[in-house]
Amino acid sequence: MKFPFAIDGNLAEAFPFDLPEGKETVWSYSRLHKFEQCPYRYWLTYEKMPRISELEAQAPEEGKAVHEVIHGALTKKGDLKSLAEHAVSQSPLLDEENVDDVLEMARAFLDKFSPSGELLSEQHYEAQIDGTWMQVYIDLLEVMPHAVRITDFKTDREKWKPSERKQLPLYAGIVEEHFKKPVVIRNWFVRSKRKPALEEDATPGMIAEAKTWLKDTVSAIESCRVLGEEAFSPRPGGHCKSCGAGLACLGFEQRQVHTTDEAVALASAVLRIEAAKNIAMGMLKGWVNRNGQHVRVADEYFGYYLNDSVKVGDIEKFVRALESAGTEPWKYLSVLGAKLKTDYETLKPLLKGIASPQKKPVFTHKDSLPTGKGAADESAEKAS
Repeated sequence: MKFPFAIDGNLAEAFPFDLPEGKETVWSYSRLHKFEQCPYRYWLTYEKMPRISELEAQAPEEGKAVHEVIHGALTKKGDLKSLAEHAVSQSPLLDEENVDDVLEMARAFLDKFSPSGELLSEQHYEAQIDGTWMQVYIDLLEVMPHAVRITDFKTDREKWKPSERKQLPLYAGIVEEHFKKPVVIRNWFVRSKRKPALEEDATPGMIAEAKTWLKDTVSAIESCRVLGEEAFSPRPGGHCKSCGAGLACLGFEQRQVHTTDEAVALASAVLRIEAAKNIAMGMLKGWVNRNGQHVRVADEYFGYYLNDSVKVGDIEKFVRALESAGTEPWKYLSVLGAKLKTDYETLKPLLKGIASPQKKPVFTHKDSLPTGKGAADESAEKAS
């Protein structure tokens, strides 16, 4: 597949940032955002000596691979399949099964993308914003006669507007000052089939708000530095699910496994963590049972959630009914019954009087209010 809009690189010299010697800390949005989410994670990865290296999860690694494939296609580095295979091979967390997913996400973007000006892909700049040095990573920049558009590739499953976070408004402030043109900012969700792009004009108010956030966040970090490690306190929440510093946060050694002894030590840590989790979840479950209300930590709620499931009353009749219709029954007989739950509406005529849907309460935590026993009144919860 060839792309007539592939980048020739003639814009590379149009966006230079020469750095003076002896400049102070160069911040990045990801660094500042980590502090905003959890000061202790920030401490572990940027301030603690020696610093720890975060261990990425599979989803971020897939995202990196998608970025690499799109960049390779736009800069004429090879065919998509070869680019995807190479990108996946660079991560120990990805394998051949991920190639098709990466390829699909990259192709979905390239099939829909229509350029509106000169292109610059995957560029890194360093520049000042109101006296603060920032590293800027731009996935795709389009320089048009009337404006400049910044596009950021996202692998999130849920969509959100660029103005909901400070990253692109900050980048817009730099780009606007350099090109002296209005800036359009766009999130492109590569997993989305329908309307993958959310676009907004970077208004002066939006940029000013982002600059204030930058100044306030840097000031907060510098204040914590004066006080030391204790000032960088943990701030648990939904972001813990994707935190690459989770082991170090709990006091375990965090590094890649290279020997049998290291593998055994890590497996031992898993057993300890699982034991602690089981005990803690049991205690929380008991508290919810006694008090009739959920437990909230930031944007996570611990409580009972009603999960859809299908109850099979007679296994023998279930098997015979599906076999008589030429349907393989055994793929539906798993511990969780996930496949049966998905296909139940299709199988419903066959399973009349044999299986029926039910709501099963499960104690867990999610980023939405509990729906089972102990669920709070949603309006009251949101008001608090």
